[in-house]
Amino acid sequence: MIISAEVIDTSFAYKESIDKFGNTLPKGSIKVRLQESGNNTLQAKDTFAYPLNVNDFEVPLIGEHVLLHTAIGSDTNIDRIRTKYYYSKAVNSTSNLNHNIMPGYINTIAKSGGVSLSQGLRNSSAIPTTEKKTLTFNIQDRSFLQPYEGDRIIQSRNGSAIRFTSSVLGNLSTYSLTPSWSGTKNGDPLIVISNGIKNNNITQYNVEDVNDDESSIYLTTSQQIKLSLSQRRLALGLLDTSVYNKSQLIGNATRILLNAKDDAVILSGKRTVSISTPAWAVDMDKFFTQVDIMQQQLTQLTAQVTALTTLINTAAISDLPAVTALSALGIVLPSPATLSSGTPVITSQLSSITSQLSNVTATIATLKQ
Repeated sequence: MIISAEVIDTSFAYKESIDKFGNTLPKGSIKVRLQESGNNTLQAKDTFAYPLNVNDFEVPLIGEHVLLHTAIGSDTNIDRIRTKYYYSKAVNSTSNLNHNIMPGYINTIAKSGGVSLSQGLRNSSAIPTTEKKTLTFNIQDRSFLQPYEGDRIIQSRNGSAIRFTSSVLGNLSTYSLTPSWSGTKNGDPLIVISNGIKNNNITQYNVEDVNDDESSIYLTTSQQIKLSLSQRRLALGLLDTSVYNKSQLIGNATRILLNAKDDAVILSGKRTVSISTPAWAVDMDKFFTQVDIMQQQLTQLTAQVTALTTLINTAAISDLPAVTALSALGIVLPSPATLSSGTPVITSQLSSITSQLSNVTATIATLKQ
């Protein structure tokens, strides 16, 4: 049996509680008011109700109406069956995403004598109630997300949602709003997790926006997402999210922090890993390759500069043979192999060093924004 009941107290759901008999109440317990019929009258009854599904439940607000299910209780044994009331979702009585609190207490009826099914109220003394108010909940207006054919949307009261959807192509005139993503084939799945969804017109549908929502995660298959990058560009050769048409995991927020409390943060890319900052746009594979090349070049240049400096310093003393010093560097002087005779070769080597240093400088420049 499924009936509707009005929520009158939720304080038991938020901490460990006991009933008036000292029995521990199950987690998520609430108190509801329902109508019972008997002797041709309706009587108000206050009772506890418990979550129908402890793995997926939402504590309703005071003044909302929930669906009650009668089912077996924990005190049932082989000799007797005891039933309890279990609540599921709040009834969408006001079509308000944020809350469905009804004005007044609908089930506040006669304290004694009840309501005659044929004659109406017999006693005007109503059952006392607690004040209908929220505890910490902020009552506000929120806009519903635009559904597309086949979608499943889990939307919270406060502006966060998970949408299981797909590419939406074809005649879109049946929808109030078109999706903020594009695609190439109907049915390609897409999951959108969004938080802090911006409200537009609360009387109309809304659509997630990766750039306006406070934080988002998009899991795509072939969709293109128009993300406004915080930097001017990605590393050379990498496609923007609005162009790339293969699967992507896209995260966007004011700040992103990945923390490995016991081990490592691992970034692994089959092609490369790209990092863009205000000053740099770096393809890390090319970057480390260039670093390795530059390290080898600098090692060679350092040895050459050291040898040439030594030769130049000894020139003031004597015209020493230079074959031994330069042969290890691959520099062959003409005969006789003296410093003065080798001046053209030294000049050539200095020019080569200058050129290589220029190449290193140019390579670094390509990484800058």
